[in-house]
Amino acid sequence: MWKIVLPGIAMIGVTYAFARYSFGLFLPEISSALNLSESQAGLIGSVAYAAYTLALVTTAVFIHKMSARRVVLYSGATAFIGMLGMAASQGFYTLAISAFVAGLGSGWVSPAFSQVVA
Repeated sequence: MWKIVLPGIAMIGVTYAFARYSFGLFLPEISSALNLSESQAGLIGSVAYAAYTLALVTTAVFIHKMSARRVVLYSGATAFIGMLGMAASQGFYTLAISAFVAGLGSGWVSPAFSQVVA
């Protein structure tokens, strides 16, 4: 049981806390470094939420076509790639795409882990 629970807690923490919500914590520094307007910053937050919603809608299909464990791995990969992209972004579009990719992981991980545990 602990082989599933502890990595699951870590994966939920990474995909939600780091990949999805960390953008808001660092928004003042990111906005000043990339010269983002308020509307651009809001749009990036909305893109991350839209990716989360899209991922929730598509999770059942992915779990059915692949295994739930593979979906968990893909959610971790998208969180990592999204965070890496956010850290390396030099402008609005790169940051928006990276926030979208990072938002996918948080939408896929919870339903997939519920299937793994079941």
